[in-house]
Amino acid sequence: NHAWEILAPGGTMLIINQGSWERDVQYRLFTATGIGATNLGEISSIFSPFQQPRFGWHIHKPAD
Repeated sequence: NHAWEILAPGGTMLIINQGSWERDVQYRLFTATGIGATNLGEISSIFSPFQQPRFGWHIHKPAD
């Protein structure tokens, strides 16, 4: 909630969760706070293989 409050109008935030458990907790936080987020699905990288899958979220705060 604090990160959302300090995000500037028109700003964008990218959140990456490690593992499906964190992704599920993040989803519940978005739902509880009413913050609209776009689920980006699993994030992969050929440069840095992850021990656990990573999942991304995109948040955009509308300009006033």
